[in-house]
Amino acid sequence: MGDEYWRNAFRPLLPDVLHLTYNDKASLDEITNRTACVIAETVQAEAGIKAPRPEWLKALEKKCRDTGTLLILDEIQAGFGRTGKLWGFEHFDIVPDILLLGKALGGGMPLGAFIADKKIMDAFTDNPVLGHITTFGGHPVCCVAGMAAMKALLEEGWIRK
Repeated sequence: MGDEYWRNAFRPLLPDVLHLTYNDKASLDEITNRTACVIAETVQAEAGIKAPRPEWLKALEKKCRDTGTLLILDEIQAGFGRTGKLWGFEHFDIVPDILLLGKALGGGMPLGAFIADKKIMDAFTDNPVLGHITTFGGHPVCCVAGMAAMKALLEEGWIRK
């Protein structure tokens, strides 16, 4: 997070991390072919439920594609129907390389998700093995609760199209 209050407890931070200005097209010039990834909330929650301008988010996606930078969208708070669509990025006609989910995803149980295509997921097959990055990942009760929440969300008309 860009707020000093939240970052301070985690110092020292990784070097060469930049915080771009949300909705500022000029700040996208900071993204180069040396940029590994851009992580952005589809809708900023802590900033006061701040949605991006559609043209800015499209420009962000294009800049990432042009430079080979991974676009990671954090929908931990905005996803799972909270914007009127299943995923917030659907409002902007873009697709991230990696989607991060949590909170409502578990239907009240602790559950998170890291979603990417097979090529990206294959990069995590060793050093370390992806399956060894969490102690409780894939917990069966949490997964069943998440499946039930997803089924209810999709089948009971909670999201109006």
